Amino acid sequence: MRRAFAILLIGLLFIPNLPARTAHGWNNVKKLRHGARVMILLWNGDRLSGRIDSVGDAGLRLATPDHVNPQASWIRTVDRASIRRIVRVPNARNLPDPGKSVEIGAIAGGAAGVVTVAISDAKHGNQGRWLVGGLLGAVGGAMAGLVTAGIIGIAETAPALVHHGTLVYQDSSSGPLAVLPQPQP
Repeated sequence: MRRAFAILLIGLLFIPNLPARTAHGWNNVKKLRHGARVMILLWNGDRLSGRIDSVGDAGLRLATPDHVNPQASWIRTVDRASIRRIVRVPNARNLPDPGKSVEIGAIAGGAAGVVTVAISDAKHGNQGRWLVGGLLGAVGGAMAGLVTAGIIGIAETAPALVHHGTLVYQDSSSGPLAVLPQPQP
């Protein structure tokens, strides 16, 4: 056993050094799915953000949102040589619909208010206050539903705010050569 281990170690000493594979190569960019949210830092210092439309060997196409019309987006072609770094931005997923939370809260609160006031009216002999109790319960339930939706939304998006994303690609070269201006005679 010792002899085999010694032969293995000696053999490893004579193997030429292999170049290290980078974990942030262009192949990782090619693995990104259509629609993945990314932030791109260019060599000129500009930052782009959007969703991946397509990726090729020469570069990528990025769908950037139109700030005037939220339903529209612009497709921008970015050359691979101009990209310094690409970071995948996590998606905020499973966010609750605030309108639905308000509706559910209003129905539950209204029902609780009607039942509570109806029981109180039956004990004390007052009639007709159940409508007011139902209305107040519905308002309270709607507010509770809205607050609950907000808390769940914050809990879902907080990790995305703290963890800015995953580095997918980083160009290890010194960047494109800058053309220096020629002095004027």
